[in-house]
Amino acid sequence: MNEDTFAPGFRISLFDFLILLGALISAAVLFPHQALLSGLIALVVIQFFLFCNVFRISRTPELIWAGVMVLLSLATIFWRVPPPWITIVCAVVFGAVLILREMRLPSYHGIGWQRINPGLRDWWDNEHHH
Repeated sequence: MNEDTFAPGFRISLFDFLILLGALISAAVLFPHQALLSGLIALVVIQFFLFCNVFRISRTPELIWAGVMVLLSLATIFWRVPPPWITIVCAVVFGAVLILREMRLPSYHGIGWQRINPGLRDWWDNEHHH
């Protein structure tokens, strides 16, 4: 499907499903040996699934979240500041804030778009058919 096709809402491909499944299995296998690393892998994979497939936020907020997550994770791993639980809470809260921000935009096209953004089709037509 190309970017000019109007196809809002939840989406998942076989490839997305396999990546999600593989990452979550890897995190489960790793958990008894490295619980923190396992949790971080699961958090990142689930967050990106929510960003890309469920709420479908735009690329820039995804990359900002990834940058914040990398910085927090590195600080936690190397200096133990912030502690792991704060890194995880911050990542989840920041991800939720980005999702809520996206849901307020006229371009919101993720899950529940019909109710949250009933003017999406008009916005889409205006943006893509000039």
